[in-house]
Amino acid sequence: MLEATVKSLIKVKGRHFKDLNANGKLDVYEDWRKPVEDRVANLVDQMTLEEKAGLMLIDTLNAACDPASGEFGTVPELADDFIGEQQMHRFIFRNVVAAGDRGACEPSGGGFSTNVVVTPPERPRSS
Repeated sequence: MLEATVKSLIKVKGRHFKDLNANGKLDVYEDWRKPVEDRVANLVDQMTLEEKAGLMLIDTLNAACDPASGEFGTVPELADDFIGEQQMHRFIFRNVVAAGDRGACEPSGGGFSTNVVVTPPERPRSS
């Protein structure tokens, strides 16, 4: 399931920082005043091997259409495996975005191509 979250802010000496890992303290990687190299090194040190491998994987994940409900912009079932099991977090969406007629809601053939056309307000979301 895909979802959006809001991160709390940490205030240090009058400046605000996002508490990205919700540990209540300002980590080096969260401190936008620090050099990029230091921030990256700190973040990578905190990541698991699975998280690091997941960042190296990029795949196509097209928005789908649920033929049963006729809803466009749904996330295909394989997204749960990509995100939950394989720790993938970078995807290329290849759907055509159009404001006009988009045709029938049919199952996608998969792969790089997609037959699902979405409108601008539709975004991939869990069904």
